[in-house]
Amino acid sequence: MTPTILRDDDPRTPAAVRDALETGQTLIFPTDTIYGMGGNPWDDAALAKVRDLKRRSADQPFTLHVPSVEDVLRYAVVQDRLRPTLATLLPGPYTVILPALAGAPACSRSDRGIGLRVPRHPFFSVVMASLGRPLFVLVSQLIARAFLALGGAHAAVEMVLTWWWLAATAVSRSKTARPG
Repeated sequence: MTPTILRDDDPRTPAAVRDALETGQTLIFPTDTIYGMGGNPWDDAALAKVRDLKRRSADQPFTLHVPSVEDVLRYAVVQDRLRPTLATLLPGPYTVILPALAGAPACSRSDRGIGLRVPRHPFFSVVMASLGRPLFVLVSQLIARAFLALGGAHAAVEMVLTWWWLAATAVSRSKTARPG
């Protein structure tokens, strides 16, 4: 499968993201600080792809990125006294760890709670808000290094998407290869 690169302001982006989330695909997308990789937090295939590629165990939770501060309330218990603080910090480059609600995705919960972010970026405030969905996210050092080395987001994402596709293909082939 050849990677597709779409800008967050491309009118095709919401439908492409929705289709990717509904078919177990993974995404590379902007946050307010750097690019992340992730997908549908309830999709075992997408979770397995990211875990395989990053050699991440199932007991390490992913951060859940949501489109708005109101969406934080769908997945976490927020005491009234904390709401003004959340309204001040979010959206923004902060991860808050709060007690998880029962309906929060298992991939983002731990015994400490759930880590949530509301990125200040149009990909979340427009695209993901129009879909009303969260994403599980893993920020990749590979993406961060590519961004800095290549001097820009588009070149970094293109390089990382190529790496991602090659790595995913290699992982897929290694699982079907027979020894000897």
